[in-house]
Amino acid sequence: MARAWLSFKGSFSMSRDGITPRRSRHNRLNLTGRSHHAATPLLRLAATAANSKNVSNADTSHRPAVPELPGAGRSHRETIGSFMRSRALLDPSMLRDRHCNIRSTPRDAAATDRAMVTARKLTSFDTPQGPVALSAPILLLRCPRIPGLNAKRPARVLNVTAREKHAMNHVALLTPTYGRDLELCTLLCESVDRHVKSFSKHYLLVPDCDLSLFSHFESERRIVLPSSKFLPKWLRPLPRIIQRKRRQYWWSFRTMPVSGWHVQQYLKIAATTSLPHHRYCILDSDIVFFRDFELSRFEYPNAIPLLNMRDEVTSDQFRHSRWVETSHELLGLPTPPLPASDFIGHIMFWDKETTQAMAARIEAVTNLHWVEALSQTREFSEYMLYGYFVENDAGFSARHTRTPRTQCVSYWDDPKLSRDELNQLLRRAGKDDVAFSVASFSGTPVETIRAAVEENAAVQTHRTATIEPKGLAALC
Repeated sequence: MARAWLSFKGSFSMSRDGITPRRSRHNRLNLTGRSHHAATPLLRLAATAANSKNVSNADTSHRPAVPELPGAGRSHRETIGSFMRSRALLDPSMLRDRHCNIRSTPRDAAATDRAMVTARKLTSFDTPQGPVALSAPILLLRCPRIPGLNAKRPARVLNVTAREKHAMNHVALLTPTYGRDLELCTLLCESVDRHVKSFSKHYLLVPDCDLSLFSHFESERRIVLPSSKFLPKWLRPLPRIIQRKRRQYWWSFRTMPVSGWHVQQYLKIAATTSLPHHRYCILDSDIVFFRDFELSRFEYPNAIPLLNMRDEVTSDQFRHSRWVETSHELLGLPTPPLPASDFIGHIMFWDKETTQAMAARIEAVTNLHWVEALSQTREFSEYMLYGYFVENDAGFSARHTRTPRTQCVSYWDDPKLSRDELNQLLRRAGKDDVAFSVASFSGTPVETIRAAVEENAAVQTHRTATIEPKGLAALC
């Protein structure tokens, strides 16, 4: 495809007749790739094809136009979704399929898919003097800004085309982690590759300083992303030499310093609201799968499980009761009496639109950016926030099904476990459990965990080999 760059200096105006050029001292389009003034920004090009016979959203005769979506109001062609610099307008790495059709949305309808990169070719446009053909086709991209990822130009992490849109319905995996959990994260990734089925991508969200430690995890289905892509610019990590109990902290002039534990919670919310998937399964680094886990039943628009352990938070649990209180304050809800519901667990599922609405609710109640609001209190739980938000909104509540437990056997205490104790933990697993978790702060050696997993796998293989002949004999 021939490269063509459009520079505008007030060159176009919108009218019912389509795109018309304004008068200027040059009175022509500049297709040279350079603006008459270097400081002149590239303006958004809007293509109103509803009244134009020369602009079609079908690239070839073999690819018909995208049909209009049902809805009230006159339709118009959706256009470039954000201001783009000239170097990003025709960047071929942003699009793998040049023949992707432009979307079409009703004027009164909501946007179809904000994460979708769409494109079309513009070969001519209407003027009052008649149609004007361009010497080279121009590829129009729609790539909206992604809050928290890259506010200045389209984010390359969303390299999505129409061919790949089906993958966005699959559940994506999210794992915030850092350097001290590298060995545990290795176990998690190995078990995910072995047992987890039907997921789209596995995102590892790590501090910028630890990127080199996790870069070897990159693969076709696993992406390592720096935390700075999701955090606001005013929240910055302290140098590693300034640590407390070997923990990294982030600071700003707006709030008190926050720990990496807080930042990992921010990353879960920011990644869920920004990445191009409808559903997410959040996995901590200390989770290990020991059975196959099929995720296709949780794909959009199916309902996803919401952990709700009723009457679990009591007055003698100071931290949990405080999280219940702050969750309701941030969401503008009356605080319930204790005992209250607990929503904290492992293998948690989140819905994108629900998380976006939760963040918007926090901002509306506090009149602050949601990260700043959470940083000012510092006594919060992301799972408590999500759970209580869902339970108090009928619309988003319908997207979830309540469950009193997850499919993960968890160990939350401090003392490290021996190999025999780990085997006992695995023997507690029910027939529906697929994973176990040993808290990273327990100090249980990774070698011990790995040995227990291998021993459990050998036992499962032996049981299968023993039971299978009986089944075959019964069939005979």
